[in-house]
Amino acid sequence: MFDKVKYLYECMQAGKALQDAGVWSGRADLIAKLTALLMAASGLAEAFGYDLRLSGTDVAAVAQGLGVLAVTLVNVLHVASNKEAGKR
Repeated sequence: MFDKVKYLYECMQAGKALQDAGVWSGRADLIAKLTALLMAASGLAEAFGYDLRLSGTDVAAVAQGLGVLAVTLVNVLHVASNKEAGKR
């Protein structure tokens, strides 16, 4: 377990995740889709009479938080379930 934490720290220090433009693009797409989905859900709720009092900034912040949570969960599950993940 500590070997994986050590490797994660080394990866962050080396900046390996920053070099992959596809990862950043995918995460930005995820945030945009979550924002659109939450804005639509908020508009639909207001159409049915629920007053959520959410601004676009509120919805974007929630979408970013959900996006970070989803990416973190997927990464943890990948490392936990793949014996080859984390090996050099």
